[in-house]
Order: sequence, then structure tokens, then C-alpha cells
Amino acid sequence: MNPLVTLGASELRALATAAVDGRLDPATPGVVGRFAADGASIAKALGELTASASPVAAALTLLAEAAERRAAVENLVELVLTGPNTGTGRDTGIVVRQLFREARKSVWVCGYNLYNARDLFADLARPELTVRMLLDIGEAKGQPDNEAVQDFLDDFRRRHWPEGKALPEIWYEPLSLVSHGPQRAVAHAKCVVADNRYLFVSSANFTEASQNRNLEAGILVDSPMLAAKMVEFLGGLIRERRVRLAASANH
Repeated sequence: MNPLVTLGASELRALATAAVDGRLDPATPGVVGRFAADGASIAKALGELTASASPVAAALTLLAEAAERRAAVENLVELVLTGPNTGTGRDTGIVVRQLFREARKSVWVCGYNLYNARDLFADLARPELTVRMLLDIGEAKGQPDNEAVQDFLDDFRRRHWPEGKALPEIWYEPLSLVSHGPQRAVAHAKCVVADNRYLFVSSANFTEASQNRNLEAGILVDSPMLAAKMVEFLGGLIRERRVRLAASANH
């Protein structure tokens, strides 16, 4: 695949403006890298395009490849719904359970509200899986932070995680412990990343009602690139110490 067709509109427009201004002459990897992430491959593709015996034919071929890629994207994105069966998308609970059941190496789970999620999380408590979670703990309600975190973990073990299994790695937003006020913030994202390939983003919490009865909408994407971006975002929260560790794996 020509790397030019993977660029977004903003990157393509930036490159076009630079070409008009003469800033891409020559189009070296270092120069191109100012406008696109992968400067080396984009520079090579630009060089092949301009060196073509028939630039018009090369440009038309590139446009055809871009059109084919747009059609392919729709095959990689699935609408996921909870509600009346309209035939427009798969059910949220079915999709989430399938992601958990079929994951082979790793799963990231982000959730805001949990309610009796033990059955839903049953397939995650496998030794071959690396499971990390970012969950909202809620207000400390006058307790010391460490006690509020421990109460959450006790409740998680009792109501949400398979009995007798070691807890996964659990992170939380410390500002969620703060009482109502301008400093309070919550981990409100609801998403799953499975095997660094599948990204599911939804309005649904990890509760029985949200997974099976509420009106919910989400998108399941088969995209290692987008999955990697979400994992990088979550990893950045950890590196920047925006979130804190509540329980390490095998806790």
C-alpha cells in the first residue's frame, strides 16, 4: 500500500502547501517529517510519484487506491448497539463478551460504572492474558484515600471479579476521590482494547443494564493503529502519573 493513502487530510494539505512554497525541494525524509509522521516512507513515495514516466497516471492510480481504502474502512468498523433490534448493529453485551473470550495476549478495559460484572469479566481471569483496567473509584466520602481505594478493591473482588482469581492490574483517577468541586474529575471513558488490534468505544458501562437493556451505542474497530493509539494514551496517563495504581497484577 502506498503510504500516501494512509495520511489524513491535514497532513496531505500541509504537504501540498509546502510543495507549492518550494519547501519540499528536495523532499528529504527530514523535511517531509515536519509534515507527516513517517517522513522516510512518505519521502520515498513522493520521490517515486514525481519520477514516474506518467505523473498523471501515477496520480490517478494513487486516487484509485485511496478510494479502495475508503471502502475497506467500512468493512473494519462495526456499529454496536443495545436496544430494540433494528438490524443495524450487534448487541453490546455479545461484542464485549466475544472480545474478552477471544483475546489471546492482552486486554485494556476502561470503565466508569460497574455493577455485578463478575459474569462479564469471567473470561478475563486467564493466566495467559495481561489485563489492565482503568476504573472510576468514586468519592472517598470522608475516608482517607488509601481506605477508599481498599474498599473499592474489596468490593471489586467480591462482586465483579471471578472468585478465587488474582486481581488484574487496576488504575484509577485520583481526582475522582475528591468531593464535589472544581478539582474533581472522573475516569468516564468506556472502552476495550483487545490484543492491540480491536478497539471498542461505547457509551455503555460495565453493568447488566448497560450491556443488555439500556439504549447504548458504540463502535468496534479492527485497527492495530487506532488500538495502539489508545494504548499509548493510556500508557501516557501512567507515565505522567495522572492515574494511580490500585492493584498490581497477581494482587
